[in-house]
Amino acid sequence: MDLPDLSAVAQQELLKSGEISATELLAACAERAALVEPVVNALPMERWEQATQQANAVAVDGPLGGLVTAFKDLADTKDLPTTYGSLVFADHQPVADHPAVALVRQAGVQVVGKTNTPEFGAGSHTFNPVYGLTRNPWDPTRSAGGSSGGAAAAVACGVLSIADGSDLGGSLRNPPSFCGVVGLRPTSGRVPGGDPKYVMATQGSIGRTVADVALHDAVLSGQDDRPLTEMPLRVAYSPDLGGLPVAPEVHRIIKKAAETIEQLGWSVDQQEPDFSKVDRCFETLRAAFYAQKFFALAEDERVKATVRAEVNLGLGLPAECIEQALATEQNLREDWDVFFSKYDLLIAPTSQVPAFPVGQEWVREINGTSLDHYTNWMRSSSRVTVSGCPSISLPAGFTSEGLPVGVQIVAPRGTDRQLLSWAGLIEEAFGVPIRRLSKRLQPRTHLGCRRVPWGKEKAVTGGCNLKSFGHRLPGLLTNLCQDNPAKRAKRKVILWLMP
Repeated sequence: MDLPDLSAVAQQELLKSGEISATELLAACAERAALVEPVVNALPMERWEQATQQANAVAVDGPLGGLVTAFKDLADTKDLPTTYGSLVFADHQPVADHPAVALVRQAGVQVVGKTNTPEFGAGSHTFNPVYGLTRNPWDPTRSAGGSSGGAAAAVACGVLSIADGSDLGGSLRNPPSFCGVVGLRPTSGRVPGGDPKYVMATQGSIGRTVADVALHDAVLSGQDDRPLTEMPLRVAYSPDLGGLPVAPEVHRIIKKAAETIEQLGWSVDQQEPDFSKVDRCFETLRAAFYAQKFFALAEDERVKATVRAEVNLGLGLPAECIEQALATEQNLREDWDVFFSKYDLLIAPTSQVPAFPVGQEWVREINGTSLDHYTNWMRSSSRVTVSGCPSISLPAGFTSEGLPVGVQIVAPRGTDRQLLSWAGLIEEAFGVPIRRLSKRLQPRTHLGCRRVPWGKEKAVTGGCNLKSFGHRLPGLLTNLCQDNPAKRAKRKVILWLMP
């Protein structure tokens, strides 16, 4: 198996034993990036040459020593521009690292750039007017999710050993589900650098295996144990998290996951917490959070409409409405504490749908149920966010079209390391191996591709004409396999049509 296809834990073992050097791992990841990035565009800001110059000085004995990573473009980096995916900040250079970035750097990683994100992290589909569109490694006509879509896609492809992400309504869970990797949303407030008032937003970890995520999480949290409590576990199973519409193939895969978990000898009951007050609480606090951070951009035409609408909604909220939502959030957390006095874990769909066509900005219908807001299709994740509980998305299976689907596993607040231990056992029971995506992508990038005229791409975009989608993103989508304008300037291909 090629170095980029190994888990981060396996790469680290080779580094520490001296079987490979940090320079060799970096070169292998750079070669993989050259293969897949023209298609996926997960790492739009690259610094391979600078990392190579520094590789000989990397100390491989650190907690993440020698592993290859990049930071999400929402996290401030003192030596790399941070655009937040917005033209407003296209030339922004922070003067200090985000606290989570600083922790990962200190652990000895090799930093090779920034991973792509939607503008200001809004929406679980990664596209923006600075770096363009990130595509799903399993099917480049599909979304990689968001807002950590670049991180999940880069890890899935083997471009990165491991990656950070952030999560408000599902951004550490939806992209891993879409891309077939593992993502952990920690207990709210556990990782440094969060907002003291609006605690739903958090940094977290993405890796190819649970052990990889545990390695990264130990650096972010300062906790490296993975305790196991008495077995067997008591597991609650919710097929739809309070009656949400769920795509049939997702339902099938999550039901099968519940049956597999039951075969571990654990008790599995179809039960769930009360979700009746969750959506309004989440939507109020999300809008208030966006208004606090981006109030100056409420009327800025350079910012996409969904962000401006979110900010203006937050600006219009009365103070008493926000305080009531904060009180409801605390009450809901206490309700979940009671629920978890009866169960050790809750399992449910990570996302209500598999990865959707890239031409859709967001999912507007599931099983005949119309959705009228860009976050409504993500409620299977956002309903868990409000609880403050740690949750992990674990690959559980594939649709008939070969798209990955993740199961969401939730544990009581503060039991993050136990959750990782339990998730490791479930991962072993599922038996979903690391996939060699390079073999899947290679024919699409180098073999049998043909150029076609701009505007003739409906066959590979689920029926969507990218020109019509691109009017909201001027000049971004002129190359199906390479949507990053900065990289596109280096290539002569206008559009590739994949067989």
